[in-house]
Amino acid sequence: MPYVIQVISLFLISTTLLAASPKQLDITLEERTSLSLEMSPGRSTRLVFPFLIDPELNEPTFKVSIPNSAIFKIEDDHLAGQNNLVIKAEMLDGSPNGILHISNVFISVNGYHITISLKLTPLNTKHYYTDVFFQLSDTEQKYLVDKIVERRLADLEKRFHEKEKHLDKLAKKSATKNIGQLVLSDQKIFKIKEAFKIKFDSGQRVEVYLDEITAFGEDYFVLLYELKNLSNTDLVLDQFRVEVDDSIIDTQSNCATQLQQRETIRCALVANDSRFFKPKRLSFEIQTDAGTGEVTW
Repeated sequence: MPYVIQVISLFLISTTLLAASPKQLDITLEERTSLSLEMSPGRSTRLVFPFLIDPELNEPTFKVSIPNSAIFKIEDDHLAGQNNLVIKAEMLDGSPNGILHISNVFISVNGYHITISLKLTPLNTKHYYTDVFFQLSDTEQKYLVDKIVERRLADLEKRFHEKEKHLDKLAKKSATKNIGQLVLSDQKIFKIKEAFKIKFDSGQRVEVYLDEITAFGEDYFVLLYELKNLSNTDLVLDQFRVEVDDSIIDTQSNCATQLQQRETIRCALVANDSRFFKPKRLSFEIQTDAGTGEVTW
């Protein structure tokens, strides 16, 4: 009799260990994927996806529906940054014999539509899986990565434009404040009043008239000048460079980018370097589509 009891005990222990052993199922995700799962009361099955789920950010898009939610529960309260969700079968009063409840789980995630047929079964069913691992084919994985990159780039571009608008507002606010400072600051004028002619290798000619340099306090120095196109063809103005007493000065120009034939335009160069005011030697360089020309005063 003790021997029989011992055999029965070993059988129960081995059966319990067998029931507790993890069992996995691998499923290749397709646009429409379906599978069947059997679960016993109190048991859970984890669904593992090959990408992160985040319902709050909706990336990838995620929706789940389970009609018979009184028996089967979806644990999806903490999905942010996760790649899995858990289906749980609730405990029932009494011992279940045979299939007691049937339900479906409908999951839409990142364009994949998954239908899972759930069956509540007695303990130790052979068709119970602790984990279901969804996999992607190489083609689908590349497509998913491309979509994620596309969304991220669109999001970055949106943030960039929003930040750019914010910076534009700050720049305008700062410029408005600076204009007020310029109006109130002491102004000193250094007159040049000289004209120079530049002939490019293409034969086109431009007259440069250096008018004057105005100092607005100790912060801003503005060179006023004129450009006159002496040719019968248009010129594209690329860049202006100023050298004062053998040192290149960082300047900003408000000049147009194109100088039409026989046209005269008035421009300004602004610098924050006090050496720009009353220079001993001033070199003014113009870079155009016809070539580069320079005048020295």
